[in-house]
Amino acid sequence: MNNFSEVRSFAGQVARAGAAQIATVSYLNNDVKSIFAGQFVTRSDDGCKLVSADTDMILGAVVAMGVLKEFKAGTNLSVLAANYGDEIWVQAVDSAKFNIGDRVYVDVKTSNASNSGIATNFYVTKVNGNLIKIMRQDSINKTGE
Repeated sequence: MNNFSEVRSFAGQVARAGAAQIATVSYLNNDVKSIFAGQFVTRSDDGCKLVSADTDMILGAVVAMGVLKEFKAGTNLSVLAANYGDEIWVQAVDSAKFNIGDRVYVDVKTSNASNSGIATNFYVTKVNGNLIKIMRQDSINKTGE
């Protein structure tokens, strides 16, 4: 069975609501470029922008709002606040190979999920081609201590 028939998903799709109802935070796109659903963003003044440096702090992933999946400069968008148990589909870079349980990083050049770059507190719960479903990891088990 191919992945399209098995899992219908799109970038920015909230896949599951956790212990609380889905909470999103509205930000103004302060970037000069459009930001797409399923990309990761960082804080910028009173809004957000695409990731541009290894030192950027990740706010979260952009949520698709109805049919809106592209948010032009100067428009509002919503970022998933990622409560316990929430999952969202995000775009992965073409070269990334993910497995369930892998930690998610953000590629600085594309603001997409990657196997290296800026570390997040998300991990992979499902893979569908270049889309991955992610969930927040609430604790990290340290080994060797």
